[in-house]
Amino acid sequence: MANFILAAGGTGGHIFPALAVAEQLSAMGHHTTLFTDKRGVPMVAGKISYRILAAGSPFQRAFGRKLLGMAQLSIGLIQALGAYLWRRPHAVIGFGGYPSFAPVLAARLLGIRCYLHEQNGVMGRANQILARLSHGTALSWDATKYVPHAVSTAVTGMPVRDAFFATAPYRTQDDRLHIVITGGSLGAKILSDVVPAAIAALAKTKPGKLQITQQARAEDVERLKAFYQTHGISATIASFFDHMAQLYDQADIIIGRSGASSVAEIAAAGRASILVPFAAAMDDHQTMNAQLLSDAGAAYLIDEADCDETRMLAALQHLCDGPIRQKMAERARDEATPQAPLAIAQFILTDSKGAQS
Repeated sequence: MANFILAAGGTGGHIFPALAVAEQLSAMGHHTTLFTDKRGVPMVAGKISYRILAAGSPFQRAFGRKLLGMAQLSIGLIQALGAYLWRRPHAVIGFGGYPSFAPVLAARLLGIRCYLHEQNGVMGRANQILARLSHGTALSWDATKYVPHAVSTAVTGMPVRDAFFATAPYRTQDDRLHIVITGGSLGAKILSDVVPAAIAALAKTKPGKLQITQQARAEDVERLKAFYQTHGISATIASFFDHMAQLYDQADIIIGRSGASSVAEIAAAGRASILVPFAAAMDDHQTMNAQLLSDAGAAYLIDEADCDETRMLAALQHLCDGPIRQKMAERARDEATPQAPLAIAQFILTDSKGAQS
């Protein structure tokens, strides 16, 4: 049994792929520990052994915040070095975000094998730096942009937790619709402002037929509860759900952002979706992620600048057609990569064993 450290930034886009690979390594008899920041704790508590490290971005515009980010990374590096000296891991795997920076750098300094996984079609800043230090980088997409030259890579696909593949194949049953609205692991303001109005308009043509489950920012939860209640729509609103696979299993339509994890989980569950890429995402990588499903006829892509009640309502009305939802759900599942966690585990195990022989 080998000991692996997985390091990931504290958002779902980094945490959930790490958990999927941790599941695979654990199934193969290995021990795993996740290093993340405080934001990641709600998503990992009770699922994996974890440790909180200090982390921050050194790319802030304000000089004071830039210094703070550098100081936090330095503290995280000392924490990671101490952890490795106490119990040396077989290998360290970084999944992006600044909380992954110190663990990977510390591994390199101590001569420990270190690897990366890039979730998006555009490599993130932290991974662009770390890729030059790592012994190999696993990619979700073949045409990933901004991968440094002379870096060893393997296209493995996007890892998704087994629970999403365990969802039942979608089947339309009646005219009742369960709409699940997500906004990434931290919610999204635009989805709290635009989507409810479109749903209220849709509910006028389908009274008593809609069931809403919506993830929203904490400050929007009570407002949304009151809105749906005023319009007589059954709704469950929370800032975080820890059973997303179960919700996707119950969903007829999914509305959300298009982070790499979100897109891959929708594909694994096989559900029709409406995707609104986060316009401020670096290099517009969320649009590239969303196009994977929209180009396959599995999702509607609405640019954030164009996302208003009218466009959202039009997409929802089109998805009220059961055969259309069914076809889109099937096409979504065709885009899933169930082999990704195993491919990443094998890539790392094979390379690290070869280096030691």
